[in-house]
Amino acid sequence: MKKIMMILVCLGMVLVLSSCKKEEEKPDVNKQDVIVNNDITKLEDLTDSDFDITKWSLVDIPYVFLERLSRLTNYKKETKGATIAKAIIKYTQTIDDVFINTESEKHLITKSSSLLVKVYHEAYFNDVVSYRDSEKDEFSSLSIEEYEATYGYLPYGYYLEGFVLNKDSVLSVTKIEDNKYELTLDGEVGGSHRKTQMIKYGSLNGTPTFISVKIIITINNDFTPVTVEVSCVYDVNYPVLGTTRCNEDYVASYYFNE
Repeated sequence: MKKIMMILVCLGMVLVLSSCKKEEEKPDVNKQDVIVNNDITKLEDLTDSDFDITKWSLVDIPYVFLERLSRLTNYKKETKGATIAKAIIKYTQTIDDVFINTESEKHLITKSSSLLVKVYHEAYFNDVVSYRDSEKDEFSSLSIEEYEATYGYLPYGYYLEGFVLNKDSVLSVTKIEDNKYELTLDGEVGGSHRKTQMIKYGSLNGTPTFISVKIIITINNDFTPVTVEVSCVYDVNYPVLGTTRCNEDYVASYYFNE
């Protein structure tokens, strides 16, 4: 009997250690965990002179670009496009966002409309987030952590259009032409924050499933962004339409203050 108990205890310890190992093997999502070219130099340690497109290999471009993007201020980002759902009817949801990021203000206005859903979201980001979901509403406040939990991600956070970039989520990087690159992502690996926002804005019945995600970035030699073009295919469950396949296409354009 004692031998049996010892075997059971050992098995239990093996299972615990195994689960801990699996927990440690989760994909890295923080910028300090992404190492370029297997070098110990972390992205957060890059200096201004390091942001030179000629210094980097193709596979490093997305990560260096994301680091550059996270450091930018004094710009306006305008996003325009649409999501088309093909169910019993053809359902088009427009996308029209403006984000202003200056040293004194971070201000987001998101507008999206269709026959079934109209979205308005406005937020000011400081130590806390002042936000409202209707132009008629008074502003309410959330902590940064509460805002991310509810709306998925910050417009200036360490994401590329809401997607986490790491060795598991970035499937391929292709050069289209000079300073223009196409990223193919695994949306199921890197898209959890994006899914949270989609559920919030779309009042969905469940979690979306990404079928494909492609992002084309056009950048200057110093990695500052010109445009970011996003094309996603995903399945969602709308309250009225049921499970539906959607095609989302939009372009985010960046404008910098002189």
